[in-house]
Amino acid sequence: MSDTDDVLSQPFSNFAAPEAATSPVSGTVPPSTPPSPEQPVVPPPQAPSSPDPLGTTNELMTKMRIPLFLFCMFIAFAIAAIVFFMTQKKPAPEPSAENVVPTSQPTEATTSANPQSNSADLPPLYPGVEWEATKSGEIPFRDKSNNLLKLVGSSTEGKIRVDTSKAFVEYYNSWFGSKQWKQLEYAGEPPTEIYEYGNSSDKYFRFGIQQKDGGTYKAFVEYN
Repeated sequence: MSDTDDVLSQPFSNFAAPEAATSPVSGTVPPSTPPSPEQPVVPPPQAPSSPDPLGTTNELMTKMRIPLFLFCMFIAFAIAAIVFFMTQKKPAPEPSAENVVPTSQPTEATTSANPQSNSADLPPLYPGVEWEATKSGEIPFRDKSNNLLKLVGSSTEGKIRVDTSKAFVEYYNSWFGSKQWKQLEYAGEPPTEIYEYGNSSDKYFRFGIQQKDGGTYKAFVEYN
């Protein structure tokens, strides 16, 4: 019988567990060392993400939208103001008194046929009227005291366009005002008006515009 067979033939109790090693100092068995806990898994550091350039641009444009709008409105207003002032017409300079040429003065041909041209005390007939032949006779006037006078004098009349009635009245009022004649009478309303003037030499002059049948107008003058 071999050694192996001897071992196998021995009872199981003969194989006792080996005794634990004792500490040479205290004679006790040292406790077993607990297993070390597992270390936490730390993820590898990640590189910082780069900012989105498109998002940054959109955010900047959103912030600048209102300032840009106000700037554009200012530019548009400035351009409109410049165009407005450039298109305004400057008022023409007023002519000096030395350069004023009276447009209402009669022409040379009219003066030669004017029945009043030989009198320096009376104004020339207004050139914008088709004057008829002068008539002589007794004409009623009012003096400075509003007394009725009947004096021998002359008169004439002629057709006038209603759109020139204002210029007709201004022509004679300007002449008598410059000669210091006194206005003695006024009647009517535009365009049918009547004026009378007198001076210190007992000269009287009446002029005016009257409406005739058919809607036409006539101008007249009467003087002594």
